[in-house]
Amino acid sequence: MSKLHCNQVSRIVIRTDHFEGDPEENGSIVCKMIRELFNDRILYLDQGDGKVVLYTFIHNAFHEKLIASFKFHDMLISLEDITEDILSGEAEGDYDFRCVFFATEDRRELLEKFKRNHLTLDIVLDRIHAKGIESLSSSEWAVLQDATEKLGGTIGRKFPDAS
Repeated sequence: MSKLHCNQVSRIVIRTDHFEGDPEENGSIVCKMIRELFNDRILYLDQGDGKVVLYTFIHNAFHEKLIASFKFHDMLISLEDITEDILSGEAEGDYDFRCVFFATEDRRELLEKFKRNHLTLDIVLDRIHAKGIESLSSSEWAVLQDATEKLGGTIGRKFPDAS
């Protein structure tokens, strides 16, 4: 997987049921086009009901063009920046999000790479305050470990999944 160059993740819901033909087949065609154009930078969940949920990890210029195209073709249902939800861990409570990001190791890796590139100590401390230190992911734990080491200290224990 190549280096990740984006500052936000969006959740986009588009419709495919207003084109001629079978909505499920149209959804499959749209997903195939997206996969060919963006490879692993847009992940999707074809809901099979004429709607496709997209999660984008693309540069802002491409993102704006994609949204403009969806609007032009009357496909855009909703658009939401979920960057903060991902960094805080709140997105993991969404069923569609889990279906997309926890389906394969590559997708989990993409998510962790984004988190490692964008997590701050404040976000990690907020997570600890809200859900406890046991709730930290490996990328959140790494941020905490790095900050502690910069201050000349140690946490005194390793990430729970580490050997």
